[in-house]
Amino acid sequence: MSIQIVTDSACDLPEEVISKYGIEVIPLFINMEGKSLRDGVDINREDFYARLPRLTEHPTTSTPGVEMIRTRYLELIKKGATGIISIHIAGSLSNMVNLARLAAEGIREVPVRIVDSGQISLGIGLQVLAAAKEKIQGRALQEIIDVCSGLRERTWSFAALNTLEFIHRGGRISSPQYNIGRLLNIKPLIIMHAGELKFERVITFKNSIKRIITILEEIKPLEQVAYLHTAAQERLAEFKDQTARYVPSGSELITGEVTPVIGVHVGPGGIGLVAVQARR
Repeated sequence: MSIQIVTDSACDLPEEVISKYGIEVIPLFINMEGKSLRDGVDINREDFYARLPRLTEHPTTSTPGVEMIRTRYLELIKKGATGIISIHIAGSLSNMVNLARLAAEGIREVPVRIVDSGQISLGIGLQVLAAAKEKIQGRALQEIIDVCSGLRERTWSFAALNTLEFIHRGGRISSPQYNIGRLLNIKPLIIMHAGELKFERVITFKNSIKRIITILEEIKPLEQVAYLHTAAQERLAEFKDQTARYVPSGSELITGEVTPVIGVHVGPGGIGLVAVQARR
């Protein structure tokens, strides 16, 4: 089997990519309607986004236990893995990377290396994909980790959200802030880079897109671009047209729908883009 690449369900890589490269995905959990559901296993994106606006109690998210993660690692070793690289959602946003480190501590059979992607969604996914491609090229464990570290510093993720509602439900903003934001038609803009997540409040969705384009102008040229959405394919199509000039010619273009464990915090109707700066 050689080196095995592992990630969590927040990576948002399409299923066909995960299958093609043999990537192992550990599901995070979404807790809703009295049930703890494995993200992407017990609930899919379509069902989740259809149900979310109607829920009377806002869902929460959680991570798998250390023993569950360790069991997955040991299963991969039994199948022949000579090393494991486990790449996870930013430690600034989730405890998953710390739990993975604890799970790896007692394993002596093969090296298990844990990588904090410093990212969300396809910002994680592009690191995972790069690692899988490097593995196929026969790269050593540390060489693959170095590739991920380089990407972390050059990756920017943007998400223009349709509403403040779900950020408010999750406790990120107060009720007075939410009410004022609704009156002013404020749209949240998420920007993630090098482990730091920022919220910007922009008046109108159209201006959120303009803000993303302004930053793309500042960080170009780009090496790779990926797109994501939360049940907003038509809006995403227009966004792709608006930003097509930033997509490098000949690069692999990935589009993903945001998984429920992230979607619970942002709600439906959002669109986004992940941009990897070219090496300078």
